[in-house]
Amino acid sequence: MLWRKDGKREQLSTVVPNGHVFVLGDNRDASQDSRAFGVLPIADVTALARQVWFSVSAENDLRLRRTGTLLD
Repeated sequence: MLWRKDGKREQLSTVVPNGHVFVLGDNRDASQDSRAFGVLPIADVTALARQVWFSVSAENDLRLRRTGTLLD
């Protein structure tokens, strides 16, 4: 389930082939990600997210507990 720019949810069905990834940006309203250009070959991934830098809820509330969280 993804959010559209008008705030409505949209069901997305896609198949991610072996050796590929579906990437999502951190700003759903302005991110150019797999919703726009499709899946990527895993060989094209050059970096991984390591930490949450900034986080807000769907209601635009600041989520301070997530800020600075290290990712596995």
